[in-house]
Amino acid sequence: MKILAVTSELPWPLNSGGHLRSYHLLNSIARFAEIQLVCPGFNNPGLVDSLPGGTRFSVFQEDVGVRTAVGEFRRAARAQLLCEPYSMYRRHYWPEVGDRLKEAAIQSAPDVLWLDHIDSFQYRCFLDRQKHRVTVVDMHNIYSLILLRLARETENRVKRQLLCLEARRMERIEQQVCREADVILAVSKVEADHFESLGADCVIVAPNGADCDAVSFSSHPRHKNRILFLGAMGWHPNFSAAMFLAREVLPAVRTEIPDAELFLVGRDPPSELAALDGKSGVTVTGMVPEVMPYLSSSAVFAVPLDSGGGTRLKILEAFAAGIPVVSTQVGVEGIEAVDQEHLIVSERADFAATIKQMLRRANHDYMVRAARKLVEQRYSWDSIGSMIHGSLIAAVDRIRNQ
Repeated sequence: MKILAVTSELPWPLNSGGHLRSYHLLNSIARFAEIQLVCPGFNNPGLVDSLPGGTRFSVFQEDVGVRTAVGEFRRAARAQLLCEPYSMYRRHYWPEVGDRLKEAAIQSAPDVLWLDHIDSFQYRCFLDRQKHRVTVVDMHNIYSLILLRLARETENRVKRQLLCLEARRMERIEQQVCREADVILAVSKVEADHFESLGADCVIVAPNGADCDAVSFSSHPRHKNRILFLGAMGWHPNFSAAMFLAREVLPAVRTEIPDAELFLVGRDPPSELAALDGKSGVTVTGMVPEVMPYLSSSAVFAVPLDSGGGTRLKILEAFAAGIPVVSTQVGVEGIEAVDQEHLIVSERADFAATIKQMLRRANHDYMVRAARKLVEQRYSWDSIGSMIHGSLIAAVDRIRNQ
């Protein structure tokens, strides 16, 4: 099987949930299929050379220059003219990528067109719909729901109204994707049901996963009072969670555990967050080359998200590494984990008290071993990739026989 894929950026380095899912899904399916990935280069062609040695798919980067204020204004104006969302959609459109995609399709005659993230759906106009070709859209999230949740937690009235408008526009795009794509990939059964309600004929549940072989598991106690949060800090739900931990949770914890410390690990921390680095037990690292050293040296993994969507790959990585997890219900959405068995579910009002309780407990051996077993049995990238490949073969055969 030949697969031609397109995504809004090279899914590397593996420093965000989107990168992790895009890279590992494609790489696991590439055990069985020939995959070419087309993506914008942003004046950094050397980044392809840094892909890990185990990468099984080929990459074509199209140089699109750099983002400029003028260019973004034009994209925003174009989105307004077309009544399309700018955020998470039109801002990721590059006609140069579409031209390269069209050229690659002519040369390779792929069986499957793989559109990674909803923004890649824009490139369908560059390709003729062929009877034998299956169009797959990997919907990492319910994007309209993310925008609505962001609107609800925004105090600025004008910004809230703009986010609600973006959410309505995004919902129309999601409906269009569900009507026109041959196959939709959803990260959970809940999201699959949602896409089916929008008119999708074929939805495959392809959960997020973890690379258990690459994560060192240990149930032994780590740094006894270190709290860890991982995530791309430029993503507002992560920024909000990090600020909540730094301003509300850690001070409350330190009233009873004075040496408690908080590590906020992730790229692009806004200035307001970066300014907290070094103050009252808070460390803000920014981008790091590897997250494993932080996973292996922390006592609790905290996920106080109250917005966002999809499933949290970092929770699965924490499960794989053997770190006790405390998460809100929103944070653990899409993961078939059981409260008190695999992790502790706690809403924000009780989050600090739950963290204190977790730090005081000397032994979490049963919980972390159950969480590791859950990842190995249900969330291995290789098993997920094998399942998707089989489903794609069936979809291609079905469409060809219509």
